[in-house]
Amino acid sequence: MDNGPHGNQGRSMFGPSDRLTAEFRACCRDPTEAIETRLRSMLQTFLQHHRDTAGDENNHLATKSCYAAAIWYYRILENILSQEKERLGIEDGSRCLVACCLEITIFSNSLPYEFPLLLQVLTLAPYHFIKVIELVLRAERCLPRDMVTHLSQSEERVLESLAWTTDSPLWKAIRANEGHLPTCQQVMPPARIEGQNQTDFQPDRNPPGDMSVEFSFGAEASSSTDQQHPSAENRPPRSNSLHLFTRKVYMLMGKRLKKLCSTLGISQELRLKIWTCFEHSLVHFTDLMKDRHLDQLLMCAIYMMAKITNVEISFKHIIHCYESQPLASRSRDTPPLSPYPMQGIGGRASRQSQQVSSSLLIFNSETPGDREEGEDEDGPPAQRLRVAESALQRRLRRIANDREAQRDRDQPSISQPDLH
Repeated sequence: MDNGPHGNQGRSMFGPSDRLTAEFRACCRDPTEAIETRLRSMLQTFLQHHRDTAGDENNHLATKSCYAAAIWYYRILENILSQEKERLGIEDGSRCLVACCLEITIFSNSLPYEFPLLLQVLTLAPYHFIKVIELVLRAERCLPRDMVTHLSQSEERVLESLAWTTDSPLWKAIRANEGHLPTCQQVMPPARIEGQNQTDFQPDRNPPGDMSVEFSFGAEASSSTDQQHPSAENRPPRSNSLHLFTRKVYMLMGKRLKKLCSTLGISQELRLKIWTCFEHSLVHFTDLMKDRHLDQLLMCAIYMMAKITNVEISFKHIIHCYESQPLASRSRDTPPLSPYPMQGIGGRASRQSQQVSSSLLIFNSETPGDREEGEDEDGPPAQRLRVAESALQRRLRRIANDREAQRDRDQPSISQPDLH
């Protein structure tokens, strides 16, 4: 795959085009220099991290990725600014776009940076990052299918878990919305709610005006997009960033619930009850999702409603059906093992104690399991063990003889009667 877009003459274009430069100059403050400084700084941060962790390995690919990312960045930025004129509320929008372009080129060059490692290197919040993914996909329709799939899966990972970490900016947006998420009815167009003109949850492939954005370069936002789109009456009320995020969450989880219910043989009536339970928990008890995965809440809702309606479905069966879904290979990541408390006194678990009598404790400093493979039974370790056992046996015999002699001394003598 060619990692960089080309201009009309077939040559790579680095830096803003004349058209983009003109748009920058039309702003109240020309952001050209600030954008270039930010771009170079972020790319240098990534290169430095690569050198520190990988040394000279794949260094040329990392440099190539940065150069191609800069080309993609200016091209996509120009397309977005020319298409989108409504503020979405993206913080660090320009930085997020740099990260998205880097993600594209890193993936195409097969560098060992699995998402979301790049966001950690560049200190970007996943909640903000995904706001540019759809813009990129809509602005650049020439991206290969595997790249589109990668970006879509990255978006799903943010929606299902990465955006719900304790330190996520999502919680600030939730607090500003009276402490809870919007309901499904508040964020979904009527035509996309089951039972209202349609009978299925369908992803919105190209929502008019919903994912528009204007980066904070000083230009004035468009006063209204409703006049540009006559179908605005079929859309939910004016959307903000939280509404758009929640809308994507509902579409994703509605699709997953339908697949699970189909596998479990759950009726449509029960599926709607499960969805009601899931949505109620997510809206009114949003704190349950801190540092958790949306699929956890979904499976609990399935099990709970099955119990309430007397439908025999074990939680084990729910887990089994969930693990059979393709999404499970990406979203039920195994957490690291927790430290286990070491047994024994002072942490010296290798010293095993055995009590052989009520008054004697014997400590054996070596057990048969400590013998290394390939050691001969008559080798040095075995010899040391036999010497230790012989000394111990002699010690035990002396103790036993001493105790028996003591008992003999303490016992009074009994004279034998004279038979003569």
